[in-house]
Amino acid sequence: ARRSRGRRRGSHRMSFAIHKQVHPPTGVDHACAAYFTHPIGSGAPPNLVVLQANRLTIYAIRRDGDARDNPSGNATKEADDAAIAASLVADAISGAGATASATIDADDAEVSLEVVAEFDLNGTVGSIATLRRRFGAPREQRDALLLAVRESKLSVVEFDPSTLSLVCSSLHSWETPPGAGGVPSALRLAPTPPVVVADPEGRCAAVLLRAEGGTRLALLPTVEADEFGGDVDEEEEKNLRVEKDNDAMDVDGGDGSEGKGRRTLRGTAAAVKKSYVVDLVREMGVRYVRDVCFLHGYGEPVLLVLHEERLTWAARATLVNDTMRLSAISLNVDARKHTVIWRRSALPHSCYRLTAMPAPLGGAIVLSQNFLLHESQESSAALALNPLAGG
Repeated sequence: ARRSRGRRRGSHRMSFAIHKQVHPPTGVDHACAAYFTHPIGSGAPPNLVVLQANRLTIYAIRRDGDARDNPSGNATKEADDAAIAASLVADAISGAGATASATIDADDAEVSLEVVAEFDLNGTVGSIATLRRRFGAPREQRDALLLAVRESKLSVVEFDPSTLSLVCSSLHSWETPPGAGGVPSALRLAPTPPVVVADPEGRCAAVLLRAEGGTRLALLPTVEADEFGGDVDEEEEKNLRVEKDNDAMDVDGGDGSEGKGRRTLRGTAAAVKKSYVVDLVREMGVRYVRDVCFLHGYGEPVLLVLHEERLTWAARATLVNDTMRLSAISLNVDARKHTVIWRRSALPHSCYRLTAMPAPLGGAIVLSQNFLLHESQESSAALALNPLAGG
């Protein structure tokens, strides 16, 4: 009996032999703004979401001089809140304002950050995006967060105000079995984490997968949270609260199917349906992708892809220089049809990042070591950042 107890004690001590976190992470890896703990209809500013390795921190933006007598809010106030949130996100990423005591001044109102919740995740997150409510959905619906990890996996999480906890609404994995298709198991772990982006109008989300030596794009259509006709999948049934509206019941279900009533789905947060994968190399000839982003102001979701036609580097800049290219892909996620609507070629090889610009400017900002480019379907402009841009 003593030996068995000793073995049990020894095995318990061995449980920390692989990994033990002795200090919480301090550096900010990702940050974004989202109506995560409260809906946009509450009139409060969005939350500041800060991700430090495996720790997720949710901040509330407090405006001391803000008038609270208008809970419905207006367009001007929402624009001011969005500007403040964008400034805080930039400060958090740059390390200038990643503390809860950070304050800024905006329109004679002192803005401060207050920690709402903190969560420890089971792994390091490689990319994060905000899944916003669809256009026309109830204003009581909150945003969800898309968390991608390097093993080609994605988690869609939302905040549960009743328990103040983090709830996973769906899990997605695009990882192939070890050695499948002749691919060594060592290549299943991508050298760079996947990039997750979401449509600004909440119509779909996309995950750029660069594992296994290929370039794939996983697309996730979002759930129609306002109204949904026909059958509901078991996964959607579990993730969403189904409310039957007796006054709006339709005999034929509204889609030609007899005996199926029309049901209204009002989810507590934005959610996604089942995903499907598009091979960018085989279907569109797009390879060596560096970054992606969704554009504003289109009737369908449009994904802008920054990719390279021919590989080059600084030592070959005199021979092969302008190798980057932009491809705008219109996504019809319902019919699963994708069309390239416009392209830009001969961009500097040092381009590495895309930032979508809202209306009225539109298009996207392309970040480079020597240039700051603005590219849209109608125009193209460049700004030199240093003397090396003249070469």
